[in-house]
Amino acid sequence: MRTVGTYERKTIGIAVGAGLYWGASMLLATVWWAGSTVLDKPSFFDSFSIMVTFALICLLLACGKRFKQKRIQKILALAGIAFFCLSLLASAIAYPDFGWVLPVSLALQGCQTGCFIVFWGLGFASLNKGEAEKTVVVAALVAFAVYGLGGLIPLAAGGVVVAGIMKSLGVVPFLLGLYDMPVVDREPIPKNYALLKPFYASRVFFGASVGVVSCALTFHAPVLPEASIALCILLACTMAGIAVWCLMRQRRITSILRVAPILVIGLLMFPYALGESIPEVFSASSTIIVFLSWIMLSSVQLSDLKERVGWDEVRLSFSEKAVYSAGFLTASLATFAFCGTLDERILPDFVSHVQMIVLYGAVLVACYLMANLIERKDKTRILDTALKLSENQVKIIYDEITAEYGLTGRERDVLALLAKGYSRPLICEKLVIAESTARSHT
Repeated sequence: MRTVGTYERKTIGIAVGAGLYWGASMLLATVWWAGSTVLDKPSFFDSFSIMVTFALICLLLACGKRFKQKRIQKILALAGIAFFCLSLLASAIAYPDFGWVLPVSLALQGCQTGCFIVFWGLGFASLNKGEAEKTVVVAALVAFAVYGLGGLIPLAAGGVVVAGIMKSLGVVPFLLGLYDMPVVDREPIPKNYALLKPFYASRVFFGASVGVVSCALTFHAPVLPEASIALCILLACTMAGIAVWCLMRQRRITSILRVAPILVIGLLMFPYALGESIPEVFSASSTIIVFLSWIMLSSVQLSDLKERVGWDEVRLSFSEKAVYSAGFLTASLATFAFCGTLDERILPDFVSHVQMIVLYGAVLVACYLMANLIERKDKTRILDTALKLSENQVKIIYDEITAEYGLTGRERDVLALLAKGYSRPLICEKLVIAESTARSHT
């Protein structure tokens, strides 16, 4: 990457910011899990912040047209930071007896999550097809580099605070104007609306899968062994090096996306490879496996689907997040209600089995959808390349005819239009020439 132009700035800005966001989410669900809640046992409040997140996303969807403006987009990013600071302040004031402050703190955390979910959805939707794949892969690599570094710090109760700081830092490049998130008004294509049905259905499925697994973990959360310091450092350095390589070289990396869900599993378990508690690690990582598989797939799909259905970035990304959150919330509440009726003696085994089944199904679906998407993109690239080659060959033929018969530039233009089947009146209109001139050239 010799120069840092608009394309590179946007790729780097979104990749680093989203990588911090994803990495913080991964750490909260695994390494920092034990300190991510102030509750001693599962209760209604475990789902309270999720409810607030869903309500906020629906509210933002209702006034989505305003987010076409860069000024409003910045307000969204600043709101996420402000909600984090307020939740931190509320927790500090109330600690250690949270009392009535608990729902306030959880509501503020939910608002922070909702703002950042919507912000990054819009960010990835604003990418074009050429930017999306590279940006998604680099963001995932940054996330795993952050995950490796986080494994070196047993922050316990401080995990929520550090995660909030990381998420807030992720939007700073945008606030500094290092990249934009343009929203383009397109002409709707109703005949392609059928594509939205499987798209939204898959979002409900992934939302429900994450909801079931994450809620189940509140009833029986496996205790992670201590990660290997050497492996954490190796993971962070390796991911950072590969991310830099991807940014430096303009090469297609769709092969990585084809097996992304499988790579997620291996990378999450890598820091614990030298230990003996692989099942616990696998179980604790299950939510992130589903979450990151979905979000990588979603980020690539948004850049493609917006052009095929003719929707703008705000409408598509906001509605997708609302559908996903609805599936997450519904499944989370249903799982909470069901698990609450089970005997505590069978609960751990039941939860473990549910996690494995849901995880397996979600990873299969993610692999299938990702493979289909990449295959269709490859076919589109092949057709575009063939069309370009065909146009170049036709141009060469016209140039040879022009040289051989001594045609003028305007006569060559007329020749090209005649070959395409244009009538003389259409040639006059196309080239803005008189009828007599067109007749003469013909």
